[in-house]
Amino acid sequence: MPQHPHDNPGKDLKDRLGLELIVALAARTSEMLSMPVLTCPINRCRRARACQRIAVKGSKLACVHTLPSEYTPCFTDYLGWAGMVCADARDGEHGAMFRLLDLLTPGLRGNTVSIARDCLVGDAPALACLDETLALIAEKAPPFLGHPQEEAQATP
Repeated sequence: MPQHPHDNPGKDLKDRLGLELIVALAARTSEMLSMPVLTCPINRCRRARACQRIAVKGSKLACVHTLPSEYTPCFTDYLGWAGMVCADARDGEHGAMFRLLDLLTPGLRGNTVSIARDCLVGDAPALACLDETLALIAEKAPPFLGHPQEEAQATP
């Protein structure tokens, strides 16, 4: 019986996405977690407050290489989720993508889809799917507690 790709995400993610897209996802994930500012030893990354994709030790980004070990699982999880969402959106596996997103907490869903969306430049069908997904996530999100002044101004 064939396994679903989400059962072992690291196994075929490199084959499904390619190294260039994985590096882009890793850079965007590190930016989402503020790693270029907090952990990166590269001055250009810290000044730009964005990953400059400088690799050390093979294809590992500098900020990932210097990330304290207790935070590595968080980065790896985010990268894995974003990679699976990216691969599913690009391959037309929208049902699988939605099942994956249902496993995440509501706060992580939007960030994960945003990471994937930022990296899939030029792939119109995948971008349309991810835009629809972001709209659904925003629709399902609990209402934001507004500022008391805004509420006072809204009532006559």
